[in-house]
Parts: sequence; C-alpha cells; structure tokens
Amino acid sequence: MNNMRTLKMVAILLIGIILCGNVAYGQSKNEPKKPAKKASKVQVDPTLLSEDKVPAPVLKTFKKRFSTATEMQWHSTPNDTIVMVYYVMREVPMESEFGASGYWIETRETADPEKLLSACYKTLDVFYQNYKVKSVYKITRSDKNNQFLINILEPQNAKSQQLTKVYLDKSGRFIKAEAPEEKIGAEDNVVDKKASKEEAKIKKEFEKDRQLDIYPAKISGDELPNSIQRWIDKNYPDYLVKKVDYTTDEDFEAEGNIYIIMIQRSGINQPYATVWFTRDGDFLQLQDDFKKEQTVVEEKVKRPVTEEVKRAFEEKYPTVKTVQWEEDEDGNWVGNFTDKYGQNYAFYSNSGVWFYTRNVIDYAKVPYAVRTAVETNYPKYTVMNAYKVSAPEKKPYYTIELYLKKDKSTLIVDYQQTGKPLE
Repeated sequence: MNNMRTLKMVAILLIGIILCGNVAYGQSKNEPKKPAKKASKVQVDPTLLSEDKVPAPVLKTFKKRFSTATEMQWHSTPNDTIVMVYYVMREVPMESEFGASGYWIETRETADPEKLLSACYKTLDVFYQNYKVKSVYKITRSDKNNQFLINILEPQNAKSQQLTKVYLDKSGRFIKAEAPEEKIGAEDNVVDKKASKEEAKIKKEFEKDRQLDIYPAKISGDELPNSIQRWIDKNYPDYLVKKVDYTTDEDFEAEGNIYIIMIQRSGINQPYATVWFTRDGDFLQLQDDFKKEQTVVEEKVKRPVTEEVKRAFEEKYPTVKTVQWEEDEDGNWVGNFTDKYGQNYAFYSNSGVWFYTRNVIDYAKVPYAVRTAVETNYPKYTVMNAYKVSAPEKKPYYTIELYLKKDKSTLIVDYQQTGKPLE
C-alpha cells in the first residue's frame, strides 16, 4: 500500500513538472514584448532658432534686404549677440549674419569656382601647389571690405579631406589662410616642427607678394581699399576716379606694388590730380597743379545759359528733357545730356551756333583702324576717354583723350574712321 502511495505521488509530481514546463514554454513564445528601450533623444542644435524667437529688428532687416529668400534656418551665437540665417535665393545657397539689434553684418554666397577672378587663381598658385578648389564663397560685408573665401584641398590632406581656408580681397590679393587642425598623435613634435617651418616659409612668400606682378595692372575705383576711398571722398568730394594703376614706382621702391590714382572732376577739360597710396591704403604723395592755381586765381562767376543756346539745343534735340549747362574756358556752352546712345556733350557758341557733339563710347567700340593709329603713334600714353563726334558738314569722327604718366599730362587727338588724323 505504501509503495502504491509513493508511486502515485511520484507520478503526480512528474505531471506537475511537465505542466509547469509547458506553461513556461508557452509564455516564452507568446508573452507580450517588453517595452522597447526609449530611443535616445535626438541631439537638437542648441543654436537653432524658430522664426518666432528671432529678434524682430533682425527679421525686419532680413525681409527688407532679402525679400525673395526661401528655406530659412535661423541660428544664434551662445551669447545671443549675433543671429545667423541660412537660406536660398535665386537658387543659390546663402548665409547672412546680423547683430541682435538688426544691423546687417555680412552675407556669404556660394560661387562658381570656374567664374573666380583669374587674379585669385594667380595668388593661389604662388602659395600652394597641386591644390584642388573644392568650394568658393563670395563674402559681401557691411564695411565694404568684400572678400572671397576659397576652400582648397592640399595633397597632404587628401586622406583626411580636411580643407584649407584661404581669404582673398575683392581684387584677389591675399588676406589670410586657415590651415586644418593637425591630429594629435605620437609624432606631434615632428608635425609641429614641420608646421612651423612651413608657416615661416609661407610668411616669407607673403612678404614677396609686395613685389609680385600677379594682379591686374588696372582696377576700378570701387576696388580700392576703404581708407583710400574715404580719403578721396573727404579731400576731393566732387572728383571721380578716372584711372588706377597697381604697380611699382621708382620713388617708392621699398613699398613694392602701390596704388597710383588719377582723379578728375566730371565734365570736359576739368581739373585732375594724381595721388599715391601704399597697398595697405596709407597716403604717400599728392600731385595737384590745379589746386595750387586756385589759390591765386579766382573762380569765374557763373552766368546763366543764353536763350539763344537753349532754343538751338531744343531744335536739334527735341526729345531730350534734361540737360545741364556749363561754360568752358573759351566762353562756349557745353550741354551735358543722356539719350539712347549714352552720355553726350553738345558744344555751342554764346549766340547759339552748334559746333559739335561728343558721344561717350567704350574704347573697344572705336574702329580698329583708329585704335591701331593711336597705339602706334602714342605707345606710352593711356587712353582715358573715347568719343564719337558729330559736327556740321563733317563725317562722324573720333576724339581720344590720352594721359601720359611720366609728366602727368593729357592730350586730345582726333581721327577719321579710316584711322587718318582729322584735318
């Protein structure tokens, strides 16, 4: 009997073990999935700003300056003093910076490397070898010191793809360069020594830049450094920049390339001056004979243009609504006006007799025969202005204003369309 009870208990125990195993197995297959671990929070850029958080003055300035911009993304600096915005305008990616009070600081615009100034590539070729231009940005600044930022890949950084940032001014001259940071490693001392040696070499090359003739010999007035533009505006507010040479001068040989600038009042046969500046915009010298003469000669009293001249002009140019009159040195009247052909100067006697009219044209549009004659007969002169002239009982001819750097003199020559001097 006892043996039977023992066997029954063993059987019951075995059945219980089997049932428990099945239950456990069933739960392992069908139990609800455990809650997934919470996804790690996406790292949010702490500088990112929603548009409603952008200072109102900044939004107002931005919308006024860049009204057609799209896809704006706003950012701020940690101290909230600068607000940056990335956007697209005219299908070009751009970036602008503003002060928190709303003033515009600068704008960076993606540019086509193939359209970069040749002077920029000449500068890069002086200081870098076997480089690749990866991207170019045109930087427009509120202080008008516009620049180019050129990201280049040097051979030693081909593996890491780290870029060197090179900043050039609007004429292609070097400003500064930012090399990629060196990785820390066991060979730090070797790297540091190599970097120091390379930096010293580059600095030496940058100093040689003062003597290099790699930039355009002629540049426009708006490409001058701000300090020079301010000097002209202050001392000669009614003068225009007529000619700029960026070259060496034997009187200032130690300065390397310098600016030699001719400035002149607008109009015919107006006073002019020549001024010299260093490449950094420091004043060197001024030559102004007319200003000296003004100290001893009183200016002529201006008198109104005669009615005869007005009538004669209206008969010849009935569609011209606006004309400015001035008296030349011979007492004749010169009417300055603009029509579909550009700027014109019409010359009349005091009694209203029309002498001739000069139409300002690009020298490149002067007939080839005339340009050849000028360059052959006046090889040391620089062309300042070119005009197509119409006069009574004469075929149209060309007047060329020339400038001689050696003695700071001007010369006016007239040629027929065939290249023969006007008789």
